[in-house]
Amino acid sequence: PTVTMLPLWRRRERPSSPPAGSPRNFPAWSLSVEMLCYILFILAALAGPRVLGWSALAFILGGIALTTLGDKSLLNIGRGLTGYFTGYFLWRYRAELSARLSVASAILAVSALLAGPFIPLNYGIVLSLTAWPILVLAVPRSKLLEAAPMRWIGERSYSIYLIHCPVYFFFYLILFDRREAPPSLWTAATLAAVAITLLLADLVVDLRRQPQRRLAI
Repeated sequence: PTVTMLPLWRRRERPSSPPAGSPRNFPAWSLSVEMLCYILFILAALAGPRVLGWSALAFILGGIALTTLGDKSLLNIGRGLTGYFTGYFLWRYRAELSARLSVASAILAVSALLAGPFIPLNYGIVLSLTAWPILVLAVPRSKLLEAAPMRWIGERSYSIYLIHCPVYFFFYLILFDRREAPPSLWTAATLAAVAITLLLADLVVDLRRQPQRRLAI
């Protein structure tokens, strides 16, 4: 993602530059937080399951604390830690948690989506601890993910994640010169950005598959 963002970099003295503590390359920043989570997970896992469990809980609580300090860089790290290690517990106890899903779980998820902005915590943290875990546990019970469009998106999800920010910044910096899209063009611009992202993600997946096919031969 760093390479794809290079053409979009502008000089700091240009108006509307990102605020201090806000990275220019958002996908690369997010990946660096992922790498931090991987390292912490491996170190804790090497110490054994018991240490890993307590460490994961500590990282979740520490992540929540970081999001309350008002620093944007720490906010992203805190959200990453909380989301990643919440996911660890979801995977570890997926059978037990899935069996406990109920109507109350659905009510909690919807309530978190609606009331989250009014809770004195970061909205992303609220969703990471409530709505998203419930959704992750509930979706495999349905056949929704077996549908062809969902499988197509799933195979390209990581490519979509890497590519959508450069596409967004192309529209924001180049087409609209760092301004909001005019209301008359907002829908068209959004649809165009989604279409371009999906197209590029599909091409990236094919490029990634070619070396794998050669190795398989």
